[in-house]
Amino acid sequence: MKETLSQVGLGDEFLEKYPHEMSGGQRQRIAIGRAISTNPDFIVADEPVSSLDVSVQAQIINLFLDIRERMTLSMLFVSHDLNIVRFVSDSIIVMYDGRIVEMGKKDEVFRRPLHPYTKMLIAASQGELERGGDRLAIAGQSGCPYATRCCQSSRSCFDGVPPLTGDDGHKVACYNA
Repeated sequence: MKETLSQVGLGDEFLEKYPHEMSGGQRQRIAIGRAISTNPDFIVADEPVSSLDVSVQAQIINLFLDIRERMTLSMLFVSHDLNIVRFVSDSIIVMYDGRIVEMGKKDEVFRRPLHPYTKMLIAASQGELERGGDRLAIAGQSGCPYATRCCQSSRSCFDGVPPLTGDDGHKVACYNA
């Protein structure tokens, strides 16, 4: 256990501490330590830095990158912060309303986003506010889940869910991409 604490940058004194005696970053390090203590091949990190201040976020991200390299494990990193996603990811999946709308290698998705939602997210991460279509959604409506907010939507977008198409490096679920 002491070795695991050391791997996440904490001292032996944390063996005796309660959660309320630790900062958010220290609690996150404990959670990461628990996750790696079984020597996993795969870790799911769901919004691991969302409640931390920026300086602590950077420390935790660097810890994840160090662990990933040292332990040669794979990680599913879930986040709404595209700037962090860009920093930690090799491949990216963009989801809207529980559906994959775009996926691909990190550089390809950021350099050439295809789905209107991905374009909007990237613009927002760069400080640009882009407003969608905001059409009235109809309960039980089939079709693309983003169609009512999309400026590019056409009739086909409301008729059926677009399939995920493309090559291994970059795929999109959009009739108009």
